[in-house]
Amino acid sequence: MKPFVQKHITIPPSSELIQWVDSIPKEKGRVVKEGQKEIQRQYYWILHQEARTGWLSDGAFGEYFEGIGLPFILKLLDDGCLKTELGELLLLLQDVNEVSSKWEPPLNPITLSKGEKALFLFCILKEDGDFLIPLMHTLVVNYKTQGFSYLEAGNFLPNVIEEVLNRFVSSVYTSDDREQYRALEGARSKIIQNIEKKIESTGFGSRREQTIVPRLEWLADIGILKRELNKKYRYFVSRRGQEFIEELYSCYIEAANKGYVDDALHTVLDTKLLQFLFYLLYEPVERLKPVDDVIQFITPSYSECRNITGYCLVRPLLLLAHFRRWDAGENCALEYNQAIQALEEAYQEDPNRFYFTTARFGKDYQIKLETIS
Repeated sequence: MKPFVQKHITIPPSSELIQWVDSIPKEKGRVVKEGQKEIQRQYYWILHQEARTGWLSDGAFGEYFEGIGLPFILKLLDDGCLKTELGELLLLLQDVNEVSSKWEPPLNPITLSKGEKALFLFCILKEDGDFLIPLMHTLVVNYKTQGFSYLEAGNFLPNVIEEVLNRFVSSVYTSDDREQYRALEGARSKIIQNIEKKIESTGFGSRREQTIVPRLEWLADIGILKRELNKKYRYFVSRRGQEFIEELYSCYIEAANKGYVDDALHTVLDTKLLQFLFYLLYEPVERLKPVDDVIQFITPSYSECRNITGYCLVRPLLLLAHFRRWDAGENCALEYNQAIQALEEAYQEDPNRFYFTTARFGKDYQIKLETIS
């Protein structure tokens, strides 16, 4: 990956490009040779990507693929650096005919499609939702009609962490729970120290920046946040992003108050997520339509993503089915809990039509359609 990302290209004589190149330290990839400017491909891509952040340093490549990078955090790769079902789904969302050409300008491989944004957001919420949802809501409450910097957003982190701690204090049972709880308390104390000492003025990074900046960049990549024009690290919440956050937070709090707080995030992801994704990322022209036949709905996507044994996990399969139909202009939604219920009913009616069972560790269901040869 490193040679592809850091390969130098000669940039055209555009004032915007030249200004962008000149803002990058020479040791990060800029070369001036015979009056022409060369730049690593990753910087060209970032210039034409809305967040304009996220380049990888020499040291970052090793970290990215040694178990602590984003593909592992989002469960796109497993501990053995093999693609998970969600990783396979990400590849299916790529246009095979464009993958190689996307490396070269003017195409941009880091500009996400709507399906990629939806998958990315699902993965982020699944792994970080208990923290990210209250953080996003705090940004809406305090910056509903105005922009903010990463430092201003970071100043609210102690309040957000305190909200999370208060919400989960009654569900700390095991030693692992207590360890995670203490770690979160420690992070809050460290961030408060960073804020009080104004550590950013010393030129050093802090726990506050390490916590807030990546999350702001994720939200900007997806479109929930927008960058303020020509202002580095300043953001505002988009109109659709604001609607998405308010609906998501309301459902999350309702689920936490009605049931076990540990299950609140899963409840939202299982019962509301797909309709939220659709209204955030697509152009709804009418109300979402229900799905009448779950097997008919998932069959085209099943033929794309079944593995060598013929089995597919229901969650990635359902996501792919929606992305394909949404991209084709269909307004439909079948939430995960609805799909599982429909599959159970269909299996009881005709057990010979397909195989349906829990997956390994019981974290999902898997299905095998006998009608696909």
